[in-house]
Amino acid sequence: MAHFAELDSNNTVLRVVVIDNDAVSNNGGDKSSQAETYVKNLLGHSTGGVAWKQTSYNRSFRRSFAGAGCTYDPSADIFISPKPYPSWVKNLTGTKDDGYSDWDAPVAWPGADVEYTDPWGNKAPYYWNWNEENTRWQGTMIHAKDSDNLGITKQVYWDPSSSTAKDV
Repeated sequence: MAHFAELDSNNTVLRVVVIDNDAVSNNGGDKSSQAETYVKNLLGHSTGGVAWKQTSYNRSFRRSFAGAGCTYDPSADIFISPKPYPSWVKNLTGTKDDGYSDWDAPVAWPGADVEYTDPWGNKAPYYWNWNEENTRWQGTMIHAKDSDNLGITKQVYWDPSSSTAKDV
């Protein structure tokens, strides 16, 4: 099945619809203006809609699979995910192999391999979340407290200058 994104006048995706592959093949083929016209004639436009662009579910073209709120960049011919936080900056140098991260935090993600040692000597990962208010990565340490396996947590933040997690 083929997927088409309806765009508004700002190139923001309003919705994504599924169209039969044969209909696309019989109307110009993938990424063609003829297929876009076919979808326009078939479905018209919803309120605010002005154009249709094909998107790829497996990201074989146009970088990312479009969803409501994504934008289409006509100069690069790609779809871009919504900006997650005001402080993040656009980064379109990623590849399919690294997940096409469209946005970078102002502080690099510490990574999944950053670990702490729990009170029993076991290695465990931090659970990182972006803290927009402090523009930094904040992590949570979780481990069992007693024989009832009640969890206790401790908050830390990532200090990129020392490459360590520090207490909040």
